Amino acid sequence: MAVCESCGARVQDGLTICPECGRPVVKMKTSLGLKGENGKKPVQQRAYTPTDDYGDIYDGNSIGGSDPVKITKEDVKEYKEQNRKQGGGSGVGKVFGTIFKFVIFAAIVFGIYLFVTKVVLKPSGPETYEEAITAFQTAVNEKDSEKLQALVPEYITADKALVENILPYVNNTNYTSIKIIKATEWNSTQVDEFNDKIQVEHGKTADAREGVTLKLGLRGSMKDTNGVLRQYMEVNIDFIKIKGVWYPDIEQVQTQLFKQE
Repeated sequence: MAVCESCGARVQDGLTICPECGRPVVKMKTSLGLKGENGKKPVQQRAYTPTDDYGDIYDGNSIGGSDPVKITKEDVKEYKEQNRKQGGGSGVGKVFGTIFKFVIFAAIVFGIYLFVTKVVLKPSGPETYEEAITAFQTAVNEKDSEKLQALVPEYITADKALVENILPYVNNTNYTSIKIIKATEWNSTQVDEFNDKIQVEHGKTADAREGVTLKLGLRGSMKDTNGVLRQYMEVNIDFIKIKGVWYPDIEQVQTQLFKQE
């Protein structure tokens, strides 16, 4: 349905004469183009925008846009000052807030890393060298090849022949006791030297973090390096700590305890 340009009355589609004022309907408009009161075109309203000199602002939503909202330069200045205090004054606060969040995030990541490396990926085994001595004594006395294999450090775990070479001598050995006579802890230089030696000899990283040289008093039946059955002997054995687990230097054990010359 169209609207008469003269009186604003609604005119049915197809009619060329307005039924209200009798004037010809020269231009027809759809209901989307309805006029304001008395058929007059409403004044286009301004957007809610301050003038260049911070003068009156006309609310475009008001009828006719005739009700100004007064905003002075002082109002704008006060608004900017409040915004600076709330947002900017906290600029330093925002920096510290960001740093704090980063520290918390880093702490969480580090905690996850420790949990994974120390718990999830940590190999099972003796956590002290005293426990490692006991584990070695148990494996030998029980003639248990799997327990002996567990005493082999990671960097040579693929060398099963090492344990197989020891087994024949284990069959003739039984420790009634193993006593620590002296313990000498390694310094950082000795640890580094050990890691370098393993890298050269095995082409792998030992990743030892601690080490100790123990002078052990072995009591029981065993063969010395000459294959002579002994009841008691003293020997120096190195123990190394890798990823939280202590291992005897199994190659050194083989040379000093079980290898016949």
